[in-house]
Amino acid sequence: MQIFDSHAHYNDEKFELDREETLQKVLDAGVKNLICAGYSVESSRQAIKIANEHRYIYATAGISPNDIPTFENENTDVKEFFFEEVLNEQLKEIKKLAKNEKVVAIGEIGLDYYWNKENKQNQKSAFIKQIEIANELELPIVIHTREAISDTIDILKNQIVKIPISSKDKEIDFVFMETLIKAIQKLVIADVVKFSDEKIKATKQVVG
Repeated sequence: MQIFDSHAHYNDEKFELDREETLQKVLDAGVKNLICAGYSVESSRQAIKIANEHRYIYATAGISPNDIPTFENENTDVKEFFFEEVLNEQLKEIKKLAKNEKVVAIGEIGLDYYWNKENKQNQKSAFIKQIEIANELELPIVIHTREAISDTIDILKNQIVKIPISSKDKEIDFVFMETLIKAIQKLVIADVVKFSDEKIKATKQVVG
């Protein structure tokens, strides 16, 4: 069986001391390819660097809802002014980075109301603008959504995501998407599984 890890963060600073050793362990475990996902300008840059250095690694470039600009100590008008200005500059860089041949998607992007409830409109703005970049560059998107399913779907309904397949643009089937999301909500395997033999065995049984 060949394993393709579709979402990893070996661009995280936690791997600075043992990244190559860790990647070798990943290969030895049977992973043949992986996507190193960006979540900010710097992490996207790092993901691309790693991808360029390893033939089996690809990258995404994007700004997650938890990494969009914030200005905690400013008044509302100042926050909004600087948010748009700084975000637009960051997105210019994301767009440049996404043109690298190893970048396979824009992401991770989306909405997160679990960690950030005070800046929902800014999250939506960043999400929509990055969908526009993805459409312009004819790239798919990687979505991060947490406690924000309804707003995420609403944005995707209004902001059509074009997926290039055999040079023809196909739009997402949202009836299928909503059905799929409801099914996923009933079966959630945590992103982080503590490494006990019992939990690993149980997870393997669930995913087959």
